[in-house]
Amino acid sequence: MAGAEIIASAIGILCLIIFGYVLVGGILTTGENTIATQKDYVLMKESQREIDQQETVGTVPPWGIVTPGITAIDIPHSSPRPAFSCVDDSWTFIFTWNWKKCSLTFNITNTGTEMIGDFNQTDISVNVSENIIRGPGFWPYDMIIPANDWIPLKFNPTAVGIGGDQPSGNWSYIQISPDISHPGMLDPNEKMKVQINNFRFLNQPAHFMINVTTPNGVTDTYSQ
Repeated sequence: MAGAEIIASAIGILCLIIFGYVLVGGILTTGENTIATQKDYVLMKESQREIDQQETVGTVPPWGIVTPGITAIDIPHSSPRPAFSCVDDSWTFIFTWNWKKCSLTFNITNTGTEMIGDFNQTDISVNVSENIIRGPGFWPYDMIIPANDWIPLKFNPTAVGIGGDQPSGNWSYIQISPDISHPGMLDPNEKMKVQINNFRFLNQPAHFMINVTTPNGVTDTYSQ
């Protein structure tokens, strides 16, 4: 009798273990299925959101396949074209030193279908046909950047509305127009007016080049 009771107890314990294993396995499977379903739902909503966005800019074909967005920029050659605006400037210390103090102004148009918003990763370089001089201070005619060297500039968010500063190595913009959909970002068909101030030359440059590179490597170059 004692042996039968032991065997019965062992069988009962084994049944409980098997039951517990099946129960836990079912719970885990249900949990995994729930997580997978949630992920599928999130992916579906994200895909639908991308389709809606693409439809807004007209890049979804009639059969509903999403085509990749396009990043494209243009530095317009007119209306108005890029230009240096210069004034006579001087500094007096024993002698009077004269030079041109100039600002470079140009537009960047988003001609693609993707918004451009990370201006910290948008690089602008300028190349001019005149030496850039030091300006006010000792030896104001000292050349600090030789003619025809590329001058790299980084975005300065604190200078929006007034323009960047060449001696500080930065660029900024005056305005984006019409700047409706995402204020402060360059949406498709919007135009950004860029200005870089405080270039100093002995003579206004006759020729210059501008290169703009977006965060994902799309570039445009203007030459005059």
